[in-house]
Amino acid sequence: MFATSLTLPCFIAISGLQTNFFVLGMSHVKIIEAVILITYGCKFLGTAAASAYCNIQIRDAFCLALLMCCQGVIEIYTCVMWRDEKVLNTECFNLLIITLLLVTGISRFLVVYLYDPSKRYRSTSKRTILNTRQRNLQFRLLLCVYNVENVPSMVNLLEASYPSRFSPISVFTLHLVELKGRAHAVLVPHHQMNKLDPNTVQSTQIVNGFQRFEQQNQGTLMAQHFTAAAPFSSINDDICTLALDKKATLVIIPFHKQYAIDGTVDHVNPAIRSINLNVLDKAPCSVGIFIDRGETEGRRSVLMSYTWQNVAVIYIEGRDDAEALAFSMRIAEHPEVNVTMIHFRHKSTLHQNYAVEEESEFSESHLINDFKSFAMNKPKVSYREEIVRDGVETTQVISTLGDSYDLVIVGRDHDLESSVLYGLTDWSECPELGVIGDMFASPDFHFSVLVIHQQEGESLAMDNSYELPVSPPRVGDPRVHPHFSVEEGFTSVDPHNNR
Repeated sequence: MFATSLTLPCFIAISGLQTNFFVLGMSHVKIIEAVILITYGCKFLGTAAASAYCNIQIRDAFCLALLMCCQGVIEIYTCVMWRDEKVLNTECFNLLIITLLLVTGISRFLVVYLYDPSKRYRSTSKRTILNTRQRNLQFRLLLCVYNVENVPSMVNLLEASYPSRFSPISVFTLHLVELKGRAHAVLVPHHQMNKLDPNTVQSTQIVNGFQRFEQQNQGTLMAQHFTAAAPFSSINDDICTLALDKKATLVIIPFHKQYAIDGTVDHVNPAIRSINLNVLDKAPCSVGIFIDRGETEGRRSVLMSYTWQNVAVIYIEGRDDAEALAFSMRIAEHPEVNVTMIHFRHKSTLHQNYAVEEESEFSESHLINDFKSFAMNKPKVSYREEIVRDGVETTQVISTLGDSYDLVIVGRDHDLESSVLYGLTDWSECPELGVIGDMFASPDFHFSVLVIHQQEGESLAMDNSYELPVSPPRVGDPRVHPHFSVEEGFTSVDPHNNR
């Protein structure tokens, strides 16, 4: 910290003060500057040609060539040393520093304008809960954790997701640490962390909580644990990189507000809100923002022996609501959890017959009828319709939920043209939660909320290497399957090679 925060800026400032922009001999300026620019041009063209030869896209090759032309503290130190050793005269030194400033400054703005680091997440590896369920693929969950207080409710969410023999879960936990006192950002598996690192202690406590749950669900759940230390302004890249690398289906990130025991807002972290917005925009899979009210009404389980008993899913219209419904149907398979689907319908749709619609496996009618038939065979699963005329009546119904549930699942975006939301879309304090999710974030409610957003884009092809075989049912506990395993070891992750 002393070197990077004090001595290095002083060195750069002193070097700049020693540069006299007015001591330039007009007779040699053109020749010296031409030589300097030719060397920069050769470096630029050589890098761009080599990148094009390696089948790198033209824009990326151009950006890489610009970055290679940028100079830093090492080059400034070299120029100062050569001047002190009389290798360079004052005129050459001044021209080198001036050209260095111009080329580096211009290159920086061009790279920021031309290069979009989030485009590497836009690939055919995008995943949704709906596709995972329809195609019987392995459910792969990435949980982001900031501190130990996030662990109990995250574990409760895992328990509600019901890892079983026929539907095991791969969990990847990511401890997010704000970069302080470190020269470089890191993203490493927990077992490779330096024991002298002060963040290792807290990461170990977080990992121990998840490992206990993993031991209770051997054969049905496999967890891998990572720690990311980076500035909060760019740590969303670590989240998206790990989600892409591990082929995650759903990323769950905590809400930026923390709630006290009485239900009021205890702490607000704007940096976490910025992270959530960036992840929502760039993630290669579905994203869930988790509003944790585990401390409210004693719902937090420190020893992780408490399981949510009552879960509700709000369904209006839209693909995000479909994603939330798909996740709730997984929870509905848990034999000890009551799941209620609350379907908001406008009066004008009362006579609509879903059965006569031309259905596809992803259509709204197919999902609703699937849940209805599922509820008929499960005594703890129920379907409930709420007939409303506008947003006012919708708000009245939502306000009656009170403390009836431990968790409410809702989609982030809905059909904004729906009359069910009329009058509710004009104002929102937290747009990242959507219209209904923003209402649930108010202190009037005391249950936890999971707001799910399906990543934009069409449903893309899935990786068949993670398809699960369907085994015939058998008598006994379906949660134990000793032959279940996920990919062994850790995939090398280096998201900071472009920073």
